[in-house]
Amino acid sequence: MNSEEEAPPTVSGSPSETFEHIHKRLWQEQDAEGGTDASVDYIFDVPVETAAVVCGYRHDFWKFDWGEPTFTALTKGPDR
Repeated sequence: MNSEEEAPPTVSGSPSETFEHIHKRLWQEQDAEGGTDASVDYIFDVPVETAAVVCGYRHDFWKFDWGEPTFTALTKGPDR
């Protein structure tokens, strides 16, 4: 995350308490690494971690307590 390239995201509306905890924790981690000038971007994970708590699924994980997700590739069927 480079402050010269982009500004940190802002939050509007009434986010959940879960979001607030995740947002605060990841900003603390970001600040510990050098803030917006750090070579890492913890802030990217704020919506990712919030969605994982709400949905029980995280797009970049492939093993969960409940097992591994399976996916089905969709292909074009015959013309009608």
